[in-house]
Amino acid sequence: MRMNHLNFIVSFLLMAMFALSANAQSYTYQTEGFEEAAWDQAPNSTNTIAAATGNWQVAKNNIRNTTVAANGTYSLVIATKGNALISPRLEKGAGILSFSMNKPSGGGRTISISTSTDNINWSGDISTVTVPSVWTTHRVEIDDESVRYIRFQTNSNGSVYIDDVNIAEPGAPEPDAPMDYWTQDFNNQSALPGSKPETPVEITVPGQGVWIYMGAYKGTNTAYIPDGSVMNLRMPKNGSYVITPLLDDGVSSIEFWEGRGDRDLTVYTSTDGGAQWTLLQTVTTARIKPTLIPLNKATINRIKIANESGSDADVDNIRISVFPDGKVPQVTTGQASDIGRTVATVTGEVVNSGSKPVLERGIVWDTLPIPVIAGNRTIEYASTGTFTASLENLPAGATIYFRAYGRSRSGAGYGEIKQFTTLPAIRPVVITQAIDSITGESAVAGGLIADKGGIRLLEKGICWNEHGNPTTADQVVTSTAASDRYELSLRNLKPTTTYYYKAFARNAAGTGYGEERTFTTGNRTLPQLTTLAPTAVLSYSITGGGTIISNGNAPLTTGLCWNEQGNPTTADKKTEHTTSSGTFTSTVGFLRGNTTYYIRAYATNGAGTAYGEEIMVTTLPSRTVYLSANGNDATADGSKEQPFYSLQKAVDLVAAGDSIILSGGTYRYNQRINIGTVGAPDGGTIVLTTKNGERALLDFSQMALDPNNQGIRLTGSYWYLYGLDIKGAGDNGLLIERNKPTGGTPADIINNTQEGHHNTIEFCSFFDNKDTGLQLKNMAAYNRVINCDSYFNRDAEDGNADGFAPKLSVGTGNYFYGCRAWNNSDDGWDGILYDAGEGFADDMTTIYENCWAFNNGFLKDGSESKGNGNGFKLGGSGNNDRRHNALLIGCLAFDNLMKGFDQNHNTGDMMLINCTGFANKYLKNKNHYTYRIDEEILAPGKALTLTNCVAVWDGIADPSASAYTPLRLMQGIRTTNDFQTLHTDYISTDTTGVRSQRQADGSLPVIDFMRIKPGNTKLIDKGTAVESFTFNGEPAAALPYKGTAPDLGCFETGDIVSSVEPATLLNGKHSLVIYPQPVREQFTLTIMDGTTTGTMQARIYDVNGREVKQLRFAGSEVVVQRESLGKGVYLVVVTNSASGRRYSGTVIFN
Repeated sequence: MRMNHLNFIVSFLLMAMFALSANAQSYTYQTEGFEEAAWDQAPNSTNTIAAATGNWQVAKNNIRNTTVAANGTYSLVIATKGNALISPRLEKGAGILSFSMNKPSGGGRTISISTSTDNINWSGDISTVTVPSVWTTHRVEIDDESVRYIRFQTNSNGSVYIDDVNIAEPGAPEPDAPMDYWTQDFNNQSALPGSKPETPVEITVPGQGVWIYMGAYKGTNTAYIPDGSVMNLRMPKNGSYVITPLLDDGVSSIEFWEGRGDRDLTVYTSTDGGAQWTLLQTVTTARIKPTLIPLNKATINRIKIANESGSDADVDNIRISVFPDGKVPQVTTGQASDIGRTVATVTGEVVNSGSKPVLERGIVWDTLPIPVIAGNRTIEYASTGTFTASLENLPAGATIYFRAYGRSRSGAGYGEIKQFTTLPAIRPVVITQAIDSITGESAVAGGLIADKGGIRLLEKGICWNEHGNPTTADQVVTSTAASDRYELSLRNLKPTTTYYYKAFARNAAGTGYGEERTFTTGNRTLPQLTTLAPTAVLSYSITGGGTIISNGNAPLTTGLCWNEQGNPTTADKKTEHTTSSGTFTSTVGFLRGNTTYYIRAYATNGAGTAYGEEIMVTTLPSRTVYLSANGNDATADGSKEQPFYSLQKAVDLVAAGDSIILSGGTYRYNQRINIGTVGAPDGGTIVLTTKNGERALLDFSQMALDPNNQGIRLTGSYWYLYGLDIKGAGDNGLLIERNKPTGGTPADIINNTQEGHHNTIEFCSFFDNKDTGLQLKNMAAYNRVINCDSYFNRDAEDGNADGFAPKLSVGTGNYFYGCRAWNNSDDGWDGILYDAGEGFADDMTTIYENCWAFNNGFLKDGSESKGNGNGFKLGGSGNNDRRHNALLIGCLAFDNLMKGFDQNHNTGDMMLINCTGFANKYLKNKNHYTYRIDEEILAPGKALTLTNCVAVWDGIADPSASAYTPLRLMQGIRTTNDFQTLHTDYISTDTTGVRSQRQADGSLPVIDFMRIKPGNTKLIDKGTAVESFTFNGEPAAALPYKGTAPDLGCFETGDIVSSVEPATLLNGKHSLVIYPQPVREQFTLTIMDGTTTGTMQARIYDVNGREVKQLRFAGSEVVVQRESLGKGVYLVVVTNSASGRRYSGTVIFN
């Protein structure tokens, strides 16, 4: 027993040593032609061959041999069948394996291929091929990033020869891919039927042959043509098909695109020209990538693609490659001449064509020792004989390896590899261009690259100084222009000063300069301007401007400055522009109504600031409309003393900058509230809020179920809704969208850009509605939903009511912060998009931060609904072809019926940062997961990114065998996640309290659920810091944290936002309104309890509890400047120094 144990240890160590050795000399992904002397000896049962392409392992006497060779002088003879040849370690996995094989004497020998991830445990044979008696190339599509080794074995000891072994990276082309017969792009109208043929139709296409169409015809819907061309092949459901022309040289593979995605197409093959068909396979298409089917059969000579499914399909770009079989062309490589830095002339000869006509010849070259067709090559469509080729764009000072090639349907034949060295690189040659547009502070200079020097440029630009012979050590401005000619602005110059300048360019050989030139700046004086009379005066803004009389011979900064005291300067509030001549217009915003302001235009250059005339302007009074649950519309005028009951009456009266204030209570309505008025940025927000922070319940329970019976339909923009509870609507509680004109199209909605954007919904709730609580669609964009709840929403079919739904035709830039969604009959959040055929664009972005989704798919009574029951459904479409980019920060999903975080066929970017997934075991639903983001269908350039995320799981994929709920994730980009945490890592996994009342400012309740247990070294400070970044054009702030690094999961240990002392509430009611939200430059604080006496002190805290700003003001309202505060959520606490009353709220900065 001891000896057996020892033998096991020794064997294990030997295998580990071999694996380490292979790691040291991994595969270079270059073709191995067995030409090196290292292949001369293999005396042992196992031999390591240290070749230039990596460390190969061969069995005894499997060495290079000159008896036959596919290319060059040598091939590898397989004398020992077992473990005949094992590849070096494949660090990037394996894509397409190709090799040439030959058994001159025949005899039915086979070569079998298997793979391994560790060089210890091997797969079964993934390919077995009979070796012919002439050189033939065999290809095996592996396409597996996890494969680390490939093994060749034969079925008998004997003289089988292999040559030119190449393993491509996953997704990369093989070096000598088979030639294509053709690509049928269906862009020639004469190549396909113009209408649906009811019987088979034959059409001859020159250069291809006879195509046969049944039920398939020209398609022109651009939504289903991914390559952007004008036509494709429409293949209706239930039996349409297309048959290719005859394929005389077998088939290696067939590739085609399908424009709808998620379509089942059936592929048949024939070996007798279509008399009989054999089912190959049924494939499910993806719209964003081609369908590739390897066949590798010399006998196949026709292919049929059929649509036997119940859905129409659109096929395009059918490409079929030949099966290389027979003797390749015989080629010799000539000499190189006329060698320069980037060019050379070389010759070659195709001595004979082999067994099939030569279709292409030329020269392949590389800086690596084995050039192949997939790299750099010249192409000449000619047959046998000598030829001359010009090589261009060579790197200077480099060794160039080259060889001639000839290509036929048998494969590629190469001549011997030769080499030459290009002339050394030189510094770039540059021409300095004449100066232009000279002012007292600036000028425009340019350069022209006459010669890059033979290698890539690293930098180009203009350098200058005041004393002559400028270099890059002096003042420099650089260009990123792709062209050789460029122009650049020289700024911050001194007036009446002579400057010396040169164009320059730098490469690895050095820096080249153009000739030195000079120029003298002009004199600079104070600008002159006048102030224009205001063109628009509103309650919140004044639009005016100025006219530049003289810019003082220097660039200008212009604008309006203003104050309430008189004689305004740029030290007061101001707008900024860069107008240097003519008239400019500017709008002064965030003003108080019925207030007098002093305004004048200004212009600044290097000589100073000049002002236009001062103008005194009084803003219009803003309007406030009041509502009461006891109001009487018959006698009311909307004043504080005679408030309305009808919200619609109030909505119809207000304009930009106005307010609607509801007293607390219940408002019962049986008709939809339509909000169509468009507010304005810069202070024109329309506020709809409750008095003194009371709650206003809008009860629509009397409404009938109807798709038009939303509680509120908001098509306006720049509205701020606060403190509303919306219940019982006959459809959505709140719908935000753009209008569609009667008989209109999606284009009309898209062009209706003034509606449905930049609204803020804060501290509202949506419950017991007959469809989704809050939905955004029809291009609704840049709306903010802050600290809202949506729950118990249930449609008549128990399967379509979400909590929140930025879905279907939604626009971009919508943002959810601090929201909860629970017990909705469908999903917590649903981001599914319309298919492309509906006419709306995709690539939209939605952001979710600090949001919770739980128990969705379960009804109020705890029973299962008929809906999906996902927490965060991140996107997708029926065709699996739509991009809904989703950024989730600090989000929590737990105990939903199905998936907590659900990809749902989304092909867009999905970035999850500090998210937590948890679910108690639930075997009644087979799709019960904490995360399921595992569909490898992402659009080009899109990715799944996971940072600092966690799940509770034991790693067992089988739900019935696991003690926890499993997850399924594609690899994506992962940084410091832990998806196998345990219950014991947290203070509590008891969900008690997750539905608790929110804090006074609307923020989420602070509970122990899923908070990391103090002292947990596994999760605390184990994350990666996330700096500020941009996500699909949307800026995201750096994530704050305590300690040396962020914690993992959605809750930071020691979270101290709530440690700021809570404000004492007036009669237990929230009385501070902050708008607009989110903030760009400034916001308004309004105390809603009628306070007008006493000095107010406002303090602003960041999420770490640090005070970042304070100010004092008198009265009940103040405008607060953002200044240097970064993007994020802040807590505002206001104290009345006279009464001691305190008020709190949150503000969000973009």
